[in-house]
Amino acid sequence: MAIDNPKVIDFISTSQDGKRVILTISNHLDWEDVESHLRSLQRKLYAYLVYVESGELGASGMKFQGLQVVVSVRCKYPVPSIGEDFYRVITPYFMEREVVLEYRDQ
Repeated sequence: MAIDNPKVIDFISTSQDGKRVILTISNHLDWEDVESHLRSLQRKLYAYLVYVESGELGASGMKFQGLQVVVSVRCKYPVPSIGEDFYRVITPYFMEREVVLEYRDQ
């Protein structure tokens, strides 16, 4: 389970208030190779959107109908400015699909 395996949803949980389903991406990569990191991140984020939009999330057997979908990227290393720029650019794409995108470093 990690950013470099786009075929796997790392974690699925619900918020404490039960109003949001949270799909978590575990980002363990450092930012030494920025281009590779961004490609991996983009592939993983796209895979998560496909999972949501294809109905797989709803078909998972859990009760997520009507919940706000959040994709949460948890980063082991601080996100550099180019990474923040990437999130700023891609966030509206998620919002258009009614999916919240958030990220946080440790």
